[in-house]
Amino acid sequence: MIGGLCGLMSGAPAVLAADEAASAPRDSRLHPPGLHDKHPLRAFEDLPAQRTPTPEDDLPDVSLTLGGASHSVDVAGYFSDSVHGYEIAAAPNGIVRISRSGTVITIEPLAVGSATVTVRGRKVGGSERKRFVVTVAAMVSAPTASGSIAALTLTEGATRVVTASDYFEGEGITYTATSPDTGVATVDVSGSEVAVTAVAVGSTTITVTATNSGGSAEQGLAVTVLPPAPATVGSIEALTLAEGETHVEDASDHFSGDGITYTAESSDAAVATVTAEGATVTVRAAHPGEATVTVTATNAGGSAEQPFAVTVELPAVTLTRGDARTVELSDHFGEGATAYEASVAPAGIVGLALSGSQLTLTALADGKATVTLEVTTADGAAEQRFGVTVLPPAPVTVGSIEAVTLAEGETHVEDASDYFSGEEITYTAGSSSATVATVAVEGTTVSVTAVAAGDATVTVTATNAAGSAGQSFAVTVELPPITLIEGGTRTIELADYFGGDVTGYEVTVLPSGIVHVSRSGSQLALAGFAAGEATLTVTATHASGSATQAFAVTVSAALSAPSPVGSIEAVTILEGGTHTGDASAYFEGEGVTYTAESSDSGVATVEVEGATVTVTAVAAGEATVTMQEDERYGGAAAS
Repeated sequence: MIGGLCGLMSGAPAVLAADEAASAPRDSRLHPPGLHDKHPLRAFEDLPAQRTPTPEDDLPDVSLTLGGASHSVDVAGYFSDSVHGYEIAAAPNGIVRISRSGTVITIEPLAVGSATVTVRGRKVGGSERKRFVVTVAAMVSAPTASGSIAALTLTEGATRVVTASDYFEGEGITYTATSPDTGVATVDVSGSEVAVTAVAVGSTTITVTATNSGGSAEQGLAVTVLPPAPATVGSIEALTLAEGETHVEDASDHFSGDGITYTAESSDAAVATVTAEGATVTVRAAHPGEATVTVTATNAGGSAEQPFAVTVELPAVTLTRGDARTVELSDHFGEGATAYEASVAPAGIVGLALSGSQLTLTALADGKATVTLEVTTADGAAEQRFGVTVLPPAPVTVGSIEAVTLAEGETHVEDASDYFSGEEITYTAGSSSATVATVAVEGTTVSVTAVAAGDATVTVTATNAAGSAGQSFAVTVELPPITLIEGGTRTIELADYFGGDVTGYEVTVLPSGIVHVSRSGSQLALAGFAAGEATLTVTATHASGSATQAFAVTVSAALSAPSPVGSIEAVTILEGGTHTGDASAYFEGEGVTYTAESSDSGVATVEVEGATVTVTAVAAGEATVTMQEDERYGGAAAS
């Protein structure tokens, strides 16, 4: 008898009757409820996916774990409908125990090893047989965590590999890993190697899982992603500064990166000091010498540095020809200097006199020179240089420019060189009130143009390389003079000559008897009374005070109107020819001026100069020339 035969109640192989086969359920499941109670589900993870079997299919092999769950299979579907009973056996004995309920076979693991299960289906006139292999593996303990996975800090784009097997214990382990925030970090697993790639700044915790047939264990892997460390951009150029001079550098021009803070340090603060505020790096030259300034850019991802050289020289000196200046060298080199030597090139521009630590410079001639100092200290000797510029003396004023009184529209010209002395001078000028008087300068010519009545101050400035000097003069702009004839009238709108909200006007005339005045609001009416000259003064009052304007009025004696004398004969002129006549021969009167007009300038044109009238023939045709005689009190015409 074969060991492990199912249903051996009386020592014979168990046989499933045909009617039992017919009544047995054909859709029994491999894992009925409760089958895996107290057993890990992993025991069945490697079993083939179940589908509806056919008689042509072989029974699938089965893998079990010692101490794990049993396995059940409904064999009815693997045999034809003519089968009416089953015999089941397993060999070798002792590996598995087989039991049957209807057409469902249940296999229980007994020992580690492999056994072949044979299922024979009996039918009239023969049988059908199926075989499958059951493999029983030893029970494996679930993985356990070993220590903890150290947190990772990465910069954007970086990848770090963690060996998961260093952090779990167990047999037959496979590894998986998941990232809850792939926007911060992604993860890939190959065998036991867990590769973490930083995507963007942030933090997340990746879960690493170790799994075998006995179960699983997890470990968290904290990941922090930082921005890339700053990178240098180009280089910072070396600086040469005069003592006391300051230089500002924008550090952001020399580094790239996000979230950067800047610091700066000088290798010798006695030569140059440095401060950093935001991205602004300020270098101040302290004393002659050389130093290196290092600017450091730092963010969460790291740092980068840029050094640059700083050379501090003595400040340049500017002198006026004939002047002298003494420089105390110990103020620049400290008490450590034990000796000085000085030289200058080219010669003849500045003289040198050295007494101890005092160097006296005397300006001899215009130009530029370089002074070289050799400074000796306990550490040795070093050279320092500084420039000296000698300029001509600054301009000085000569006399004064007299005040100017102008009528509106009038221009006054001054030669500025009459009022200043000096060399290589340029001139500028400005008006205190461009609404009263404007000023323009061309070379040494200063032109003042009266714009409107009022007072202004014009300042002329003479400048050369050594300095400047100024002269100011007053400009008074008066209302334009008025000319009347006896019996003539004129109306003036006073508001045109006073700004602001005027509340009242007061008018005086001196001397009296030459012009009569009357006012209505801001309109002033003038009437010529007798020949002569008078000054009319108008004072306008407003809330903040008053302003006064004065202008001259001239009244001329009335003249009789001119009258024509005889007539002007007709003239025939060839094209391009001219004819000249004396207008005074045809008019009588005093103070006469003449005008003339052609009725057709396409035929003849006419010009008047004094009493001379010139007619020019343009083209064939006829035209009438009319001459007009004007005087202060009337006029006459002749053609």
